[in-house]
Amino acid sequence: MAASAIHELQVSLPSADSRRTIYQHLDLEGHAMNALIESSPKVMLGKPVVAGTRITVEFILEELAAGKTMQGLVDSHPRLSLSAIRAALSYSAAVLRNDVVHEVVAA
Repeated sequence: MAASAIHELQVSLPSADSRRTIYQHLDLEGHAMNALIESSPKVMLGKPVVAGTRITVEFILEELAAGKTMQGLVDSHPRLSLSAIRAALSYSAAVLRNDVVHEVVAA
């Protein structure tokens, strides 16, 4: 399986409140493969979703953590694809990779 990275694009649409973020998978050379995960303040309160759906990355992670298979998710939600689920997992890994934990020491 080829390695990929997540690249964030800010997209301004004609209406100021229509701003959305599209997360693209990039191949090793930096060429866009798909824009499968996006977020918009108007869809699911801005949570990242599979593009064109209201299926959140959070929901996908919860279902997989509960033991549902990727194919089971696709069977239950026809608008999902295996590549969209992989994009959600990749997006989640990228978000966690950039997470910073600061130690708080009591004075």
